[in-house]
Amino acid sequence: MNKLFFPVVLAGTLFMAVLLQITGKPLKTKSTPLGILNLEFASTDPATRQVVDAWEKHNLIPVAEIHTARDFVFILFYAVLFFSCCRWVGQKMRPASFLQKTGTFLSIAALFAGLMDGLENLGMLLSLTGRISAKITALTFYTSVTKWAIVALCLVYILLGLFVIFQKKRSG
Repeated sequence: MNKLFFPVVLAGTLFMAVLLQITGKPLKTKSTPLGILNLEFASTDPATRQVVDAWEKHNLIPVAEIHTARDFVFILFYAVLFFSCCRWVGQKMRPASFLQKTGTFLSIAALFAGLMDGLENLGMLLSLTGRISAKITALTFYTSVTKWAIVALCLVYILLGLFVIFQKKRSG
């Protein structure tokens, strides 16, 4: 693999994460203290309506739409980063071991998380343009929960894997 690949993907992920944190700050209001996460985790259409209404009241719908559109770029970076990291960690584990197989599984799951995030964004954009319904809310909520669960598993696996690799080098 190209030596610039990982640094570029890591830098892109970090840059987009910081950009989204900065540009998403206005979405944190008294009614939506978690910002965009309030929309991601709205599990009923009244909850979605409450978030959208709060942002409409403060003229923040355009901010939320731009933020969500930017997130598509972030998805490309973080999904590839987690895919690469899980795969790399898995390759450092004993062949055919549970940790090696888990790395292979989670590398694919990381790409699936990106797909779930894309569907979540589509659901949020539909809601932000006034198409709030139980089906769109459910799509947004369940794809968000799935994405966050996979991301958490990937992070735990990568950190655990790095610990195991470090321990191997120390004792080796």
